[in-house]
Amino acid sequence: MKRKSKNGPTLLVAIIACLLIGVVYGYLRLKPKRHSNIFLDAAEQRAAITETLAESGATPEPFTQARFLVEFSQRHSLSSQAVADLLADGMRNPDPRLRSQAFLLAGDTMSAIRNAEQTLKRPSRNPAEDIEAFAIIAQASAESLDYRTSLDARQRIVGLIRRSENPSAWAEAQQEVASVMLELGRYREAVPILEEVVAVKESDLASHDLSLARSLLDLSKVLQSQGKYGESESHCRRALEILESNQQSPLALQLSCKTQIAGVFLDLGKLDEAEELCSVAVRESKSSLGRFHPAFGDLLHAYSVALLHQDHLEEAERFCGQALEIREFKFGKEHPEILSSLDVMAEIRMRRGDLSGAEALCRRGLGVCNAQLDGQQLNSAMLMVTLANILAKQGMVDEALQYYVRAASNFEKLLGEDSLNLAQCRQGRAGLLLVSGNLIEAEPLARQSLATFEAKLGDVHPNVAAAKSCLARILQQKGELSEAVSLFRKSVEIGEGALGENHPFVAVYLMNLSVALKDAGDLDESELLVRRAIEIEEGRSDGGSAEELGSRLGNLTLVLEEQGKVAEAEKVGRRALDLTESSMGSRHPDVAIRANNLAMVLCRQKRFPEAEALYDRAVSITEENFGRNHINLASFLNNLARLLVAQDKLTEAEPLLRRQLQIAFLYRNQNGVPYKHETAAIQGYAQIATQLGRSGEEIKAMIAGLKREAGVE
Repeated sequence: MKRKSKNGPTLLVAIIACLLIGVVYGYLRLKPKRHSNIFLDAAEQRAAITETLAESGATPEPFTQARFLVEFSQRHSLSSQAVADLLADGMRNPDPRLRSQAFLLAGDTMSAIRNAEQTLKRPSRNPAEDIEAFAIIAQASAESLDYRTSLDARQRIVGLIRRSENPSAWAEAQQEVASVMLELGRYREAVPILEEVVAVKESDLASHDLSLARSLLDLSKVLQSQGKYGESESHCRRALEILESNQQSPLALQLSCKTQIAGVFLDLGKLDEAEELCSVAVRESKSSLGRFHPAFGDLLHAYSVALLHQDHLEEAERFCGQALEIREFKFGKEHPEILSSLDVMAEIRMRRGDLSGAEALCRRGLGVCNAQLDGQQLNSAMLMVTLANILAKQGMVDEALQYYVRAASNFEKLLGEDSLNLAQCRQGRAGLLLVSGNLIEAEPLARQSLATFEAKLGDVHPNVAAAKSCLARILQQKGELSEAVSLFRKSVEIGEGALGENHPFVAVYLMNLSVALKDAGDLDESELLVRRAIEIEEGRSDGGSAEELGSRLGNLTLVLEEQGKVAEAEKVGRRALDLTESSMGSRHPDVAIRANNLAMVLCRQKRFPEAEALYDRAVSITEENFGRNHINLASFLNNLARLLVAQDKLTEAEPLLRRQLQIAFLYRNQNGVPYKHETAAIQGYAQIATQLGRSGEEIKAMIAGLKREAGVE
């Protein structure tokens, strides 16, 4: 029978049918189970279809075969053999249109695309057939993670549909365009498209239409990525209302809306509300959907993030592991859908002290990105940030900084200059630059980060507390103690209000404030705060982090040493050094700091040989990690020189004090501000040089020469 080239009703039916290829195929992932035990015989089903498809000449990847059977047989209550027979018949059909559909359903995306392209080459075809072929190419390309080809096909479909004649079909086609744009990370381009789609559907469809709910959910997700949380939550709640009012709406799509709302709560710092929403949804949906449903996996992922932020690490790891298992079963172990789970699991492992395990998860995720997404997607950037944090904890500062720079570039490209992800990245980079002694770059990054968080999240969000603490540490290093103490106090106040008084992040802010107060000479409050920080860490349900506890004990060592409580200081200092060595390794930069702290205590006891060995070790480790001009070396060299002076070894002390001055002047040149102990360093050098018989003119000339070498006037 000859097809008509121009047939309105035929075209309309074809448009709707072909658009549903993508829509229905997508909703397969959200369709509630008819039988909760369908996954128990997946191996048997896989074997049946593999055998039948092999006979027909089709060779789709085994995982997609199993996935198809689990979904398709469940949806139609067919046996695996019946499904395999249907597909085999379709793949042998002489019509390339039917062959392409059969190959697509079987997971053989390349064959599906080839047959769809054959349809497009036929001379006697109509627009409906073109739309159908492009829909198959788009879906098959997306299944193969070739989103650029998928986007081109989706845009061609839009071009074949006249909006004035069929606004509903046009809106659905544009919806698919926006969905692919989101996969490509083109969030800003997707927003106006989705807004227009929603407007068209609102005017053309009933207010309770499921298609409108889907568009509202997608729009909510992209607005969340831009930090527009109020609008995001509003659209998502409206979508949920539509779905709950329609008895035919998929339960899984309702669950996706609840998961999205929980994600917005997490970004807003509403941790209790997010955890409660997820907890209730998990209980309500597990029996209805079954534990392997992808929408249930998404919910478990959000729940694990909420638990992570609440520092319930054991529970967070359990739920994140379940979410990862579901996604790996559904999509495979090399699919981008698993990336966010790998990222969160890496964060959990890092917080639990398993740095090697956390690093392996991040590198696995980046390997997936590089192999399938050219490393340019949002999840890739987020994995880079997590990996940078892990590397920083291992003392690998240079490599960590490189990942921060790459992640920042991706965030700026994908989300814009004022995105929260970029602000988080800037804050992390500022903290590492501070560790490296580069204050001139660190301070503007920290201020930009704080400004973005305050503008997007308000004044009492946990991220604002962290940003204030980061900036305060930089100002403290510059010697601006008054402003630093004020910011530290504010970060403690915000953290206690948002996270609770015993949250580990609050312990970090307390410790930072304690150090600043020690520098300001307020030893009593400093001791009180650092002891509270230690109490929080030791009181954690998982026993606390050896790394964090070592850091807090190290600061208590310094406070006790300055108070003259030498016996207790030595005991605390040795424990701090042991914990840091055992958790971070013997050559980690933090080990140098703990060794220096303990050496200062031993010097007070005139146990010079032990102290000298520790000072030498601190210098060696710092040079190994940061080079010969790191600012921490100035302090370590000064302490070692003072030890030598106490033993009347002035000749050995003088070159150490001279080198301390070199580092101090280089620091001033690099950062535009003097090292906070520069004046004391000059006076200390002059005093020793005088005792060695140098004249005042010789000493002035020596200091002037060091300044010239460092580029300081």
